Amino acid sequence: MADNADKVTWLASVWTEEKGRRIASTTSDGQTSTITYLTESQYGDYKPITSPDGSKIAFFRVTNEADKETGDVTVWRSKICVMNMDGTGYKELTGDAQFNGNLHWTRDGTNRITWFRITNDTGEANTFSNVKIWRTTPDSTPGEEEMLSDPNAPEYFREFSHSNLKDGRIFLIRGSRRHLLMTPDPVGSPTYEPISYPDEPIHLHKICISHDETKISYMKQTMENLKKGDEYMGAIICYADFDASAPAITNEVEITEQDFGRIIWYTSYSPDDKRIIFADNGKIMLHDVDAGTNSQLSTDDSVEYRYPNYLGSVK
Repeated sequence: MADNADKVTWLASVWTEEKGRRIASTTSDGQTSTITYLTESQYGDYKPITSPDGSKIAFFRVTNEADKETGDVTVWRSKICVMNMDGTGYKELTGDAQFNGNLHWTRDGTNRITWFRITNDTGEANTFSNVKIWRTTPDSTPGEEEMLSDPNAPEYFREFSHSNLKDGRIFLIRGSRRHLLMTPDPVGSPTYEPISYPDEPIHLHKICISHDETKISYMKQTMENLKKGDEYMGAIICYADFDASAPAITNEVEITEQDFGRIIWYTSYSPDDKRIIFADNGKIMLHDVDAGTNSQLSTDDSVEYRYPNYLGSVK
């Protein structure tokens, strides 16, 4: 990092031999790091996201043997959880009969959490029937969550939710490569707007919309990914202009090179939208948007980081 760079604090799902996979907060200047562990469990904890008011952290906890890093989330069983910023006040918001994951806080002032739920009644890999979008509040109890996807959709209907917008719309991917904005309507039928992207049908993954909602970052699955059948290894981290009124993604900038020997993924914008952090083979990297440079933030190679989220970012 540059000599005048400020320290950066991020939340992440971290793994060590001693502690397993925990939610932790890390502060680093690129030379030294301080790690504070926030959860302690026999299970694995994933994808921490801070609430808009900065008082809560939401994440999901995997409770079955699939937590042993099988790589196939369709057989995971997990629950949406919330806690205070210091790790106290742990509360479970859903049950764990299905996979509940990829959660995001809303930006419309309602202080809710959205995520997608994978239904797999067989327990066998890649046999799941549908994926639906749900939401709840940090004060709710399991069973009080509401489904946002069309309740009349046919079986094998699959919607994967990502960042929310201030007007309440949700960025989602339907099927494998169709990008849409959903306007939720839980008492009726949601409406959808297609998002224009020059390289359709390339799959954009792990979407993060900037706080001013003029930029978007993501990992891009290329045609080489499609040929190899792997949407993670070899994906390229990008950011681009985002026009929510069109809606459209334009002027894409690639900030990493394709490398099928590394998994580079999961972006998060800083609160001022001037920096992007992402994970690169277990290390946390920082991209300075103005300078166009990448630097390593994490300093302890015995810690494996996944799903970083800037402290103060609602994703």
